[in-house]
Amino acid sequence: MYTDQQKCEIERVFAVFKPYIDQADFLEYVWSPKMQQYVFLFLDIPRGSIEESEPVDTAAMICDRIYNEIGNDVMLDADKECPLCLASEREKAEYLRRIQPYDDQLPAYHNIAMQLLEPQK
Repeated sequence: MYTDQQKCEIERVFAVFKPYIDQADFLEYVWSPKMQQYVFLFLDIPRGSIEESEPVDTAAMICDRIYNEIGNDVMLDADKECPLCLASEREKAEYLRRIQPYDDQLPAYHNIAMQLLEPQK
């Protein structure tokens, strides 16, 4: 269960990412009245099933998930199967271009977007 402030921030972050979520045919989120929280759904449209679900704990978690998905999109478009931190400079620049509209609206979460460009410790 969220505090009012947490729920408000989560809804604000979802609103910022709405254009991305709407165009992503594999991703959805729903409000669960039973859990009293939002849940990410990862869809398999061809099979008509839900592959995975993940409770949304924080607004930062949403940013982490969506920025990761945008990074995955960039790497898939480049026909590469490696983490974004191993991408070429051109691919990293493309990632930064794609996240800019969201990052501009969510400056408090900028570090989450940038962590994907750095090798994991």
